[in-house]
Formats: sequence, C-alpha cells, structure tokens
Amino acid sequence: MNADEPAFPSLASQVFYPKDMPKEWVDKLAQIDCERKGISKRELFSAMAMQGILASRATNSAQYKMDKEWTAQEARAYADALLKALSTPSEKTPRRGG
Repeated sequence: MNADEPAFPSLASQVFYPKDMPKEWVDKLAQIDCERKGISKRELFSAMAMQGILASRATNSAQYKMDKEWTAQEARAYADALLKALSTPSEKTPRRGG
C-alpha cells in the first residue's frame, strides 16, 4: 500500500527555471522541493472522508452529537479501506453500451 506517499508529488526536475537563474539557486530549490512532500494519500483521503461525514451530519445536527474522536477514527477507517481497495488489482468491468 502506498498510503504514505505524497498525494501530489512534484519533482524539481519538472520545474522550469529561468535560464539566467544562478545554478546555486536552482540546486537550493531542488533540495527544498525534495524536503517538501505535502500531504500523504492517507491524509488526503481522510480529510475528504471527514468532510463527507461532517456534511452529512450538518443537516441533522440536532440528532447527532459531533464527537470529534469518533469522526476522525471513521474518516481514517474509510481512507484505509479506499487505499486497500486501490492497491488490489481489479477485474476489468465491461463498459455499458458496447
């Protein structure tokens, strides 16, 4: 499972620097880029799941106690389930309509 890999990876080699930029600046930017990985896929999927959980409760807020710990655990569980499903090879599903 690649859950801890960056959700939005970027490489310094993909960045185009101005031709007149000093080489030491380019090298420093490349080093910073390697150190800055951003959020992981697990963190991204957890945040998205939490957003959905909270949004679904917003319309029924009187019914639900907003338990932060439970919500965070549920969001993480949904994220882990999605990561597991994505790491499992799937069978090709025939397209509808031919």
